[in-house]
Amino acid sequence: MGQNKFFNYAVSFLAGLIPEMAVAYFFMKMSNGGWATFWIAYFSIQVFYFIVWLFRTGVSWILYFAFGKREMVESFYQMLVKGKFPNPIHYYIEDGITYFEDVAVDANNEKLDPTVVQLAISVRSQMKTCDGLGQWRMLSQLKMAAKIAIERYLKTFPEGARS
Repeated sequence: MGQNKFFNYAVSFLAGLIPEMAVAYFFMKMSNGGWATFWIAYFSIQVFYFIVWLFRTGVSWILYFAFGKREMVESFYQMLVKGKFPNPIHYYIEDGITYFEDVAVDANNEKLDPTVVQLAISVRSQMKTCDGLGQWRMLSQLKMAAKIAIERYLKTFPEGARS
């Protein structure tokens, strides 16, 4: 399995180089330049991609902290309250995903409503999908919002229920 995954990454990496190298080669031929022109064009494309990535990442995080975080936290919190999720103190909470994973795995617990288990599986699946698709920025934002909502939800339980 590990070799197959490495092979897939290697093929994807090499396939990703082809369009950029083709553009750089085209630029080299159109400008009657040599290989130095090719490499300058190729690295210019890479710098351009990096600047675009940096801009998109920065804007995404600014928008998240300005508007999205509050809404995401509130959505997670409302889901926890309306779904009557179990007390988080009985589960391991490292980040936003571990609580939902633990609730989903705890499906054999007869006290849990099947709807709660389905919601936990749904949230866990969404986060795993973001991870699998390489949407780590979105995954980080979801985990952060979920953890804040879980900590807020924990405060709704009486102190005696925490032991």
